[in-house]
Amino acid sequence: MKASKVVLALGSNMGNRRENIVRAVSMLEEFCAFEAKSRIYETSPVGYAEQRDFLNAAVFGETLAEPLELLRQCKRLESELGRRANFRNGPRPIDIDIIFYENESVSTEELTVPHPRWRERDFVTTPLVDLLEQGAFDGGALAELKREIGAFSKMFEPFSAF
Repeated sequence: MKASKVVLALGSNMGNRRENIVRAVSMLEEFCAFEAKSRIYETSPVGYAEQRDFLNAAVFGETLAEPLELLRQCKRLESELGRRANFRNGPRPIDIDIIFYENESVSTEELTVPHPRWRERDFVTTPLVDLLEQGAFDGGALAELKREIGAFSKMFEPFSAF
């Protein structure tokens, strides 16, 4: 089985937000080999403003998991890290989204890839620019994204590194 390039976005606004992201990335390494990690950014909540600010990051790497299996693994990790079902855009200890999976387009009830709103979300595009600066999109399956991601600018100052 061939490894597929993936980009995952992570966010947290409950508990120790930075530790939640670092721990999630460590747990994701069970089934992903990361080549680049963005810095961590503090961002305002979107959709429901009456909550704590988020920390957000993105990671780039490879996985042997198929898209829906990767989604199931991400949801399992979210649950293990304390995420419970609540209302849309509500507070959460961790959120893991699949932004890109190889050159594939996936459209199921459970998963849409590329993520349908990635271009609209500064908390996603800013970490993607970090990944771009680290060479994450040079050659390979996601190279065609390089120009599009490069058109975005960083909207936030880094909160911390990994």
